[in-house]
Amino acid sequence: MKDTIYLNQLHTQTVIGILPYERARKQTLVISLELETDFNAAIASGELQDTLDYAALAAFVAHFSAEACYELIEAFAAGLVDAVLQRFSADAVTVTVEKPGALKQTREVGLKMRRERR
Repeated sequence: MKDTIYLNQLHTQTVIGILPYERARKQTLVISLELETDFNAAIASGELQDTLDYAALAAFVAHFSAEACYELIEAFAAGLVDAVLQRFSADAVTVTVEKPGALKQTREVGLKMRRERR
């Protein structure tokens, strides 16, 4: 059984969407992440270097979002998951991406994606 570190509802800005007005300016995405890992080394040492750094993860997601330019949130989520798995020592990553205001009929639309390290 793996342990999980998570960030909930990180608000980021990115270029996302297929319609011209969506691409004209950055939009807000709300991102939640779960990173599965083993906490035993961190528990034994009490050292930050033996776990996943929340602040570094949040900064990484914000930077990824600011630099990204995707049409679909599916592609954005896949790119983010791949980047997190490359940068951080997690065994698996689950990302939830919400796009507030995308449809008038609902508060937000979104998706959840999980990938494991290969």
